[in-house]
Amino acid sequence: MAVLLVIFISGIGVYWLTHLTVSPKQNIKSSPSISRKFNATTETKVRIEKPEFIMELPGGWKEVAVTPQPLSPTYTFISPTANATRLNVYMSAMPGFAINRAIVVTPQADGLAYDSVSENCTTFTDATKIDPATGHAQARWQGVDFLCDTGNFARAVVGIISREGMNQVTVTGQTIGSRKIFITYTDNSVNPDYSVLYSVLTSLRFK
Repeated sequence: MAVLLVIFISGIGVYWLTHLTVSPKQNIKSSPSISRKFNATTETKVRIEKPEFIMELPGGWKEVAVTPQPLSPTYTFISPTANATRLNVYMSAMPGFAINRAIVVTPQADGLAYDSVSENCTTFTDATKIDPATGHAQARWQGVDFLCDTGNFARAVVGIISREGMNQVTVTGQTIGSRKIFITYTDNSVNPDYSVLYSVLTSLRFK
């Protein structure tokens, strides 16, 4: 009798094991959705129109009055105070104007083609050529001569130069015709942004 009971219980156990279905427990969690707000901002431009030219400046720039003096620019434009950036336009050649950095320009239709802004000219100017009376020295960048202001080496004045002569380039417009100009750009910030200067030169159109 006991043997039959053991056989019966064993049979039940075998039946239970053969019909057992194991369903794995799953814990499914969805990752939280990630959304990023995209701000498509376009830098505003200010259109400047003068009797001699048209150009575009970054938003916030403005023209300031110029006090007439022998070396005064024809037009001066400045950025918001925090940036301390200035653009001077001289509607004539300025061969005696010393600068700290140079950018070579060439006439192109009614505008200008340009290269890259140089390093501070004191890094590639022969110190033996410095005039002790003025602190200026003859310098050369990309084969073009100009005056390096070694006496004020900490300044950040960029000046256009060309193969026509020191601190000048001849531009031509359809209305006024040909004339010489000179442009300086001063950015006193720790990390000067010359992309603004490049943008201005790109936009320049002479009348």
